[in-house]
Amino acid sequence: MRFWSFVTKSLVNRVLVYVMLLLLLTISLMGYLAYTLAQRNLTTSVFNRLESVVTLKEDELQRWVTDQRQNITWMAGQVPVRQWATQLLQGETAREAIYPAFRAYLRTAVTQRAGFREIFVLAEPDGQVLISTNPAREGQSYAEAEYFIQGRLRIYVQNIYLLEDGDPTITVATPLFDPAGERIGVLAAHLNLERMQQIILESPGLGARSEAFLVDGDGDFIMAPRALLAAGADLETPTVGVRAVTAQQDGQAVYPNYEGRSVVGVYHWIDEHDLGLLAEVDEEYAILTPARSLAMNVLVAGTAVSVLFLVGAFFLMRQGVRPLRVLTEVAHEVTQGRLDRQVPVVTQDELGIFAQTFNQMTTQLRTSYAELERQVQVRTQALEKRSRQLEAAARVASAVSAIYDVDQLLDETARLIPRHLEVAHVGIFLLDEAEEYAVLRAVSSEGGRRMLARGHRLKLGQGIVGAVARTGQPRIALDVDADGAFVANPDIPATRSEMALPLTARSRVIGVLDVQSEQAAAFTNEDVVVLQTMAEQVALAIQNARLLRESEFAVRELERRYGEQIHTAWQARLSRELAAYHYTGVRVETASGRTLQKFTVTPQERVTVLTEGDQRRLVAPIRMRDHILGSLVLQQSADAPPWSEADLALVEATCDQVGLALDNVRLLDESRERVARERLTGDLAARIRGAATDIDVVLQTTIRELGRLLHATGKIHLSGPSSWASTAVELPATKSERQAQP
Repeated sequence: MRFWSFVTKSLVNRVLVYVMLLLLLTISLMGYLAYTLAQRNLTTSVFNRLESVVTLKEDELQRWVTDQRQNITWMAGQVPVRQWATQLLQGETAREAIYPAFRAYLRTAVTQRAGFREIFVLAEPDGQVLISTNPAREGQSYAEAEYFIQGRLRIYVQNIYLLEDGDPTITVATPLFDPAGERIGVLAAHLNLERMQQIILESPGLGARSEAFLVDGDGDFIMAPRALLAAGADLETPTVGVRAVTAQQDGQAVYPNYEGRSVVGVYHWIDEHDLGLLAEVDEEYAILTPARSLAMNVLVAGTAVSVLFLVGAFFLMRQGVRPLRVLTEVAHEVTQGRLDRQVPVVTQDELGIFAQTFNQMTTQLRTSYAELERQVQVRTQALEKRSRQLEAAARVASAVSAIYDVDQLLDETARLIPRHLEVAHVGIFLLDEAEEYAVLRAVSSEGGRRMLARGHRLKLGQGIVGAVARTGQPRIALDVDADGAFVANPDIPATRSEMALPLTARSRVIGVLDVQSEQAAAFTNEDVVVLQTMAEQVALAIQNARLLRESEFAVRELERRYGEQIHTAWQARLSRELAAYHYTGVRVETASGRTLQKFTVTPQERVTVLTEGDQRRLVAPIRMRDHILGSLVLQQSADAPPWSEADLALVEATCDQVGLALDNVRLLDESRERVARERLTGDLAARIRGAATDIDVVLQTTIRELGRLLHATGKIHLSGPSSWASTAVELPATKSERQAQP
């Protein structure tokens, strides 16, 4: 009722309401129709333009390949090329005469024709490269290459594939005939795909957000815009256009691209080259934005006309409607970004109230815009800080991952962190073996070096570092004076905030990374997430360095013990038997004591030649690992040719092999002895078990078999508590022992 009362209150009010409703409906309908029609027409236009672009690029690509075919065919028909190729096959003499000129001719062809990357000649029938602009390829055989097999029969173009160095290329090959018309090989050229790349990647002409690219039959990019590859898009999932073109279809569609943005795409399958050519333009950029802009222009134009009409009507009807014009003008300026404009409030009626509300709205918009700008600035600073932290974490992890000395690793970590992060002090603590103290091992500040010099350490639970070492949880003190766990240190008096992170390896705390700043509230929980990752990398590097050191120690200890075992075994063996042999020049015989005395010399650590009077002696150690088992002594007269370095090397190598062979024989003898003992033990146990009818039989069998095996006499008896009976069996004496008894 109130609204109807307002409408019927005056003619001006009724005209105002009716005209505004009609204008609003008309403008909205015009805006909707303009947007719909513009979107439809722009879509059709973009499809047509993309179709033209794809067709033109396909034609230009075909012409470029055809030109290269004609170039290589023309070159194969040149008389000098045919004569030179024929002469190359006639022998080395002819090759030396014409090779420089032929190669200079080919290089000139590559230089003058930008389409060629490399030109080479392959000989019949093995496909060997006779000459090439790439000398590294000469002499290699490509008999299995498709372009050689097909190029012997006709002019052949092998579509894009990868060379040995991983670069893509297209190869054109044609038969090469001698002046007599006999086929002598194949003239082939790897094409330079830079021109092809220019053809494909050149902007389709639909604005900055349009692009074209090539894919192969598997949907892999052959040529893609660098912006697409640098954007980090998910290239593993093919788009609708890629799936369609790899199915050898031609068409057009609107679909999301690799970055998830909706694009208008046209795709053609080039059957001759087994490639798919696609051209895409961002739908938002090419269609939606222009359509919205047109609709908005229609709305703005309609609104402006309506406002002018209303202002004119109000001016004619009543001067009191003039504030409405002022309000309209201010509203238009606000839409252009001038949020500081205010509408003058000259009345207290509805227009005045509306003006006040409008002014409040612009004030709120101004406040909201300023707040948004402030938040954007804060977020930008936070992102920049996070980026620096992540970069620092990555650089520290990369630097310490290649260091295997714990002390060097800790010093490098403490040095790198302040270089990339704005902190005043970095300290790295490691737990002692008893896990009672966190001991300072590396620092970055001058005060920290004084602490390090006096062996600074903290008991677990003492201070922020000790608390983190005990609990294994990160801890931040935004104001160290307000943190009860903080322990002031006179060497670092300016500390205002501190963050301690556990160094954890295999779920076990091995130390603490302590970072201090001279600014209050310098750290956040987000800093913990980033720096904890770096701390884990450092802890892992420390653990790896320790494990490497322990492994090296274990290997050295194992080698030492094995060497001692070898030394002991050979001492025991050589104490039982002494092996020495003498070669008389005719045969090898066991060395006598006199011979040994004659050839005895001081053992040497390496092959040595000694001169004694008119004789020379070559003394070579026979060693096993670091232990010398014996010596090889060779003797010759002074007038004989002296031993050469090759002779000495031969003797040294032979002695090394002798040492290995002797130790293998020792191991084999020990194995045989162990097998024999086990066999005797098994036989003896079997005989005893076979005689297990009563105690006396078991004892008699045991003493008899042992005496027989060990060539001895003796007795065996059972004895126990005094209440038990005692049983004894004596081994009968041998015949010689009975004769010796009185």
